Amino acid sequence: RKNAIYQCCRYRGFAIMAHLPELVIADDGRQVTPLVYAPLSYRSSDGRFEMKVDTEYPRNGIVDFRTSAKSARTVRLPVPGWCREWSLSVDGHSVSAPAENGFLKIGIPASVEMAIRLELKMEFVRKACDIDGRRYAEYLYGPLVLVRDTGFGGCLGEELPEDIRFERQADGGKAFAMFAGKDGSGRTHTLVDYAHACRRSPDSDEFEVFIPQRRK
Repeated sequence: RKNAIYQCCRYRGFAIMAHLPELVIADDGRQVTPLVYAPLSYRSSDGRFEMKVDTEYPRNGIVDFRTSAKSARTVRLPVPGWCREWSLSVDGHSVSAPAENGFLKIGIPASVEMAIRLELKMEFVRKACDIDGRRYAEYLYGPLVLVRDTGFGGCLGEELPEDIRFERQADGGKAFAMFAGKDGSGRTHTLVDYAHACRRSPDSDEFEVFIPQRRK
């Protein structure tokens, strides 16, 4: 019948809200793992551990944690698959923290408050590939997929020089990341993160992820 799927499932969006704590923080009483880097305040079910997270991720790779523990815990910080370089500090002091199975581990003693800062280095990356015999590239900035958006003057299907250099641009808080580069003729080409594509004129703008390349 009409709207049957919606009538059946419309409350599932509300149901997930009740499960957000267990989806965002994993806590087995010994180890606490943030599964998503986002601003939040967490208090364990036994009330013996609290953690506040401040971050603008994925706009940048800085994540600040403040912990308070009544019993000892280990905080495990995931290192995303895209990240090749990071730094960690505890109470303002740099610490060496090699990743173990994709996690950085910090011991939190009982009755101690700690300030932890994780900095994930975000880099601009170009990955070339061939699709149906034609050369393409995808552009990434840390965890962000960058796209060519017609709202910024881009022309879908137009080839970009392989050696074009992109620089990050001020985005006025309207995007997670924006990059621009000039080709040999002086024309500017703009890339914006996937989540903010087609925001200027949603009814008419288009974007592409894999951008044709012009060989040197």
